[in-house]
Amino acid sequence: MGYIEDIQVQTNKRRFVQKRIINYLANYLQKAETILDVGCGQGDFISQVEGSTLIALDLDPQAENYLPQNIRFINGGMERLAELDSNSIDVIWASNFLEHLDMEDVLNFLKEANRLIRVTPDSGYLIVMQPNFRYAYKNYFDDFTHKTIFTDKSMVSIMKLTGFEVQVCEKRFLPYSLNSKKAKFSFLVGFYLKSKIRIFSGQMLLVAKPSREVFS
Repeated sequence: MGYIEDIQVQTNKRRFVQKRIINYLANYLQKAETILDVGCGQGDFISQVEGSTLIALDLDPQAENYLPQNIRFINGGMERLAELDSNSIDVIWASNFLEHLDMEDVLNFLKEANRLIRVTPDSGYLIVMQPNFRYAYKNYFDDFTHKTIFTDKSMVSIMKLTGFEVQVCEKRFLPYSLNSKKAKFSFLVGFYLKSKIRIFSGQMLLVAKPSREVFS
């Protein structure tokens, strides 16, 4: 049994919440033709976005079983990103992904993301959603696969270091886990995202564009 079946239980609630997130990110996704979802899991994001080319990457081969046939699945780690052409991706979505890597791999991923993203006036984004240790420290290591700690400030710093210009940093975005008691009102997530007071938040959101000045 793989990580997906062990840890991530597919629910209508999860997919519903992901759709609300997609709606929230519409300004960054609407002009995107090619979208890459790294660590796609059960495909709740990539299965609900629109684009002429949709690509999903995951270590677990079982992930492919959850994806529609129009999505290209790449089984493996981020080393497989080297197979993709430079300047070929309009949006890279990385949700609850970077904290599972050690710091060297985080740096390598961000440099690869910078290489892959095709920058235009209306597109060319890396969108990251993940736990913010500042607000999720009590539960951060309940997931034994977490390796690296990030806060909103450290995430902005490492993005700048790897050649990104951070356009959006929401240090409080969503509750840490959909499995928490606080997430049982997930049907209200659309209203939650519109609110300026996001109590119980443990996830952060960052949107960045490559500046092409990657350190060597």
